[in-house]
Amino acid sequence: MADLSVPSRRDRAMASLVSATVTIGLFMLVSLVVGAAGGAVFGRGGFPVWAAWGALLLSAIVAWLGVSRLGRGLIGDRAGSLQALGPDGLPASPLRTLARSGVPVLVGIVGIVLGLGPTLVVVYAVCGMVAVLRTDRRGPFEMLSGVQLVPAAATATVELDGAAADTD
Repeated sequence: MADLSVPSRRDRAMASLVSATVTIGLFMLVSLVVGAAGGAVFGRGGFPVWAAWGALLLSAIVAWLGVSRLGRGLIGDRAGSLQALGPDGLPASPLRTLARSGVPVLVGIVGIVLGLGPTLVVVYAVCGMVAVLRTDRRGPFEMLSGVQLVPAAATATVELDGAAADTD
């Protein structure tokens, strides 16, 4: 019999794919907008080095905060019907959520700075595969931040049982 506290592979893969797509999409969108604005400001002479670093940093911050919904939970968790719980069994704190979403963005930025190309895509793909293949469906980001993913239906059932027990 399947363990109801472990998300299915399909749900975990969907959550990882949505989070990765949103992170990369936000990063690219902000980079394009800042690049276009910078082109209008600095003209055809090109970006000064400080402006290029600022655009990279701004893009990373928007992608990080956007995918984590400002610490309220990753966008992909809702798409995969998952609930992120901390080590105490309660919903994950905003700091844990920000750490969980910030690690891949940080690794991607380091890769860009070192000239390794689309590091963020590779990091998300490899870590998503690790999460799907593990029996507890925890990826490296969840292990680093101390988060356990469970199906949202399992936490709702517990809450309903607790509420029903309180009313009796």
